[in-house]
This record gives sequence, C-alpha cells and structure tokens, in this order.
Amino acid sequence: MPDNKLFIRPLKKVFLLLIIGCFLYSCSNSPTSTGSGSNSFNSKKGPGQSARAFLTSHNYTKLKIELDYMKGYKPTGQALDSLVAFLNRRLHKNTISRSNIMLTQISDGNQSSYTASDLRNMEAKNRSHFTSGNTLWTYIQVLDGNYSDSSNQNGKVLGLSYYNTSIAIFEKAIRSISGGLGGPPRYKVEGTVIDHEFGHLFGLVNNGTPMVQDHQDTAHGHHCNVKSCLMYYAVETSNTFNNVFNGSIPHIGHYGVADLQANGGK
Repeated sequence: MPDNKLFIRPLKKVFLLLIIGCFLYSCSNSPTSTGSGSNSFNSKKGPGQSARAFLTSHNYTKLKIELDYMKGYKPTGQALDSLVAFLNRRLHKNTISRSNIMLTQISDGNQSSYTASDLRNMEAKNRSHFTSGNTLWTYIQVLDGNYSDSSNQNGKVLGLSYYNTSIAIFEKAIRSISGGLGGPPRYKVEGTVIDHEFGHLFGLVNNGTPMVQDHQDTAHGHHCNVKSCLMYYAVETSNTFNNVFNGSIPHIGHYGVADLQANGGK
C-alpha cells in the first residue's frame, strides 16, 4: 500500500450490531518520525510494528496507558477492569492495575465525525506521555462522535488502532448499539472493542506477530477465521454475541495465544 495513508477495512453493521474492536483497522505505513517527548521510541509506526515491545520485558518492564476521553464519554470501570486482566494474561510486564491507566477528560470535539487526520491532530494536541526508560506508554482517545470514512458504506466503526501505540474508541457508536432492549451491556461492547484493538497492537493476526498455524481471515485483513475468537472481524448481532460468547467478552483463542507466546508473550 502507498505510504503515509490510513486505509480502513469497513465492517457490516446490523441492527443491534456488535462489531469486534478493529471495526476499522489501520493497515498502512504511518509516518516514521518519533512522537513528541520521545528520545528513541518511534510512536508513529503502524499497528503491530512494536509487538515485541508489548509482549516481552526485554526493553520495557512497565506498561502504562494514557486514556483521554471527551466529556460524558468515559468508559465503564468494568471495561477497564477487563482490559487490565487481558493485559496481565498476555504481557511480560510488571503487574498492571487500574492505577496504570491515567484517565483525563479532554475538551469536547464538537464534531459529529472524525477523520484519520483528526485523530492524529488530536493526539498531537492532547497526548502527554510517551515511551521512555523502561516504561512503554499506550495512548487511547475516546471520542464523542463517529468515524468519518467515505469508503465505508456498511455502517459505523467502533474502534481502530492507527499507530503502534495508539487506539481510538468511538464511544458514541458503541452506545448506539448497546444497553438498549435486547442489546449487549455497554461494558461488554467497550471491553471487546478495546481488547481487540490491543490485539492488533500485539501484532495479531499476522501483522507483526507471525502465525504458528494459519488462522488468518485474509478476506477481512488481519483478523482470525475462528468465529468465537476476539480477533474475528465481526459479531453481527447482540444475539450472536450472547450465544457465541455466553455473554462474556471473548478470548483470543488457542491460535492467538500460541502466536503471542511464540513472539515472546504469555
């Protein structure tokens, strides 16, 4: 793909849809300059290109997360607890707790939708912490609008990983398909989306972390071909979410675990 462009793989949205986290996933080569405040770590690579920095303790023994959210769109504590548990299960890092997540309310975007350029510009404006010393910092921005993608004719994007340590969560879109009559609880959708996007930062599937056994759904990019897997490209309805995952946030599955372990993770 051409350099310096963000390419999005759109996913289908059905009534009461739950799309797993990479409901949009960056597969481009991003700009290669280092992030502001960073001495040597390049925070503007593509997702998955720093997989081993996450998975191993060779260079970074600590993981911390800067989570910036717009007013009224703070993620649920249950979703963050799910993320903490997920990270501790898969990464060779000092024990991660909720205290490792720095929550900050930022100014409203006052936009109904955000472009890829908007995401980069807002990160440049708002991000305060960058990887240094033995601490790997990840950035999450939680937005009050939808993702703007003129090529996406199939529905709303819920989340995306757009740099090697950066994730955007479209909380407004998440709330539109959760919590209502017959819909999944909001924290389960949030937890699924956030965990899925971290899976892409870890290099799953086949995008920075090689596969031990082929399980890539090549028709949908860097996603798993097992429907019950966290990295499956989409779970189309709340009923499917409840039936396939027994009402729980899905797991990576044995293929993904094998890949992470072979690349230095747990």
